[in-house]
Amino acid sequence: MKPKDFQQAAVEYIVGRFSEEDCHRLLCADEVGLGKTIIAKGVIDQLLSQNKGKLRVFYICSSQYLAIRNLPKLHPQQENYKISRLTEIIGQKELATKKKGLQILPLSIKTSVDLKSRGGIVYERAILYHLLKQYSPLKGRRFNTYKRILSMKIHGWEATVKWIKNNIQLDETITRTFLLNLKRNKEVNELLFDCFDGQSKNDLSLIGELRAILAVSTLKSLKPDLIILDEFQRFAEILKKSEDDDASQLIKTLFGNESGKMLLLSATPYKMFTIREEHLENNSHYEEFDFLMQFLMREEYDNFRIEWKAYSDAIFSLNQHTINDIAALKGCVEKRLYRYVCRTERTIAYENDISQVKPVPVELPFNRKDIGNFIITDKIAKRLQEEPGYEDLYSPLEYCKTSPYPLSFMELYKFKRILRELQISKPGSIVPLIIENKEAFLNYEYVNSYKDQPF
Repeated sequence: MKPKDFQQAAVEYIVGRFSEEDCHRLLCADEVGLGKTIIAKGVIDQLLSQNKGKLRVFYICSSQYLAIRNLPKLHPQQENYKISRLTEIIGQKELATKKKGLQILPLSIKTSVDLKSRGGIVYERAILYHLLKQYSPLKGRRFNTYKRILSMKIHGWEATVKWIKNNIQLDETITRTFLLNLKRNKEVNELLFDCFDGQSKNDLSLIGELRAILAVSTLKSLKPDLIILDEFQRFAEILKKSEDDDASQLIKTLFGNESGKMLLLSATPYKMFTIREEHLENNSHYEEFDFLMQFLMREEYDNFRIEWKAYSDAIFSLNQHTINDIAALKGCVEKRLYRYVCRTERTIAYENDISQVKPVPVELPFNRKDIGNFIITDKIAKRLQEEPGYEDLYSPLEYCKTSPYPLSFMELYKFKRILRELQISKPGSIVPLIIENKEAFLNYEYVNSYKDQPF
């Protein structure tokens, strides 16, 4: 599929910025439906050409299903490697040692990065079994000890171990790196011997640590040229961990790869707005924005903060600045942002094709029913605030502004969850409250009969 003009412009800009020394990470934040995957494909094609026909790409999504589904869009002729996680690459020697051509490895955060809390699959554990048999400090120990730990709570252990022994040749470079990294990790060695000697029952934790060491060893051996994080806001917590001093070695190795480039894709990279109650729960749209800028800009972030503060201060003291002064400060901030973020809005993309964008005027009348609905809903909120532990429960004002009868739609919100819990734990007081204020809820008999609500 040939990219449209605005998509090609984004490709040229991203590749151009990646060629500059100060840019290792860049965000493509095009609006939903404008083809961010097509842009990513264009970036891959150009980098492949620049690298003389050799490029290794890690394509990371929130789920393995999405990663595999989107792979043909990134490159239709791409060879489909049958892997779902970093720890499996050691068993595909031709992939690990390939020196030419394009490699796009579809991975997910859950199976390739967030490893320590999970026991993994039988194939991973069988690989670890064969690797530990080569670990010199463990030589001479009975194989039953390996099996007891690595085969717990999984099926097909014996068959998988035998199949790997007869059919798979583990990559020598990754194997050496794994054994060396394991030997250097004092804490994991202590846990390893405690588990093997029966002094610790934390076997799953040991398996998670071993999987993480294998993943790190794989990363250090492969060194991707480009990492694509698709819809990264779904696993933003992992990105935040990468900036912490105590981040895992796996996360540091993946996101601290200065030799490679990182392309982030998301139409909604951070919340555009949060209400006061969300701030009280440590969900601030500004903090999300600020972290993202720090993650993208790295060394340039301090300069951005200075410019951002100057612009913000000017906005809050308009009587001390001229319009031209504020416009100049705004221009500095935008210029800095554009060096790490590119975005196309739908109205811009289709400005020459008005058939794609058609304004539809909508009138939303505001009447006494809306005010009455808020008063009744707020009455329920104030009654819930009287319960011990719920004194800080917020008023549903913002939700009433958004929708009538909000309590009929707030199934996944904290307010509705608390109402449900108290309805079960204290039916004697909460059920009469709901019945007394039934006007706060939709009357589904009227909905099913296609009638206007009676109140």
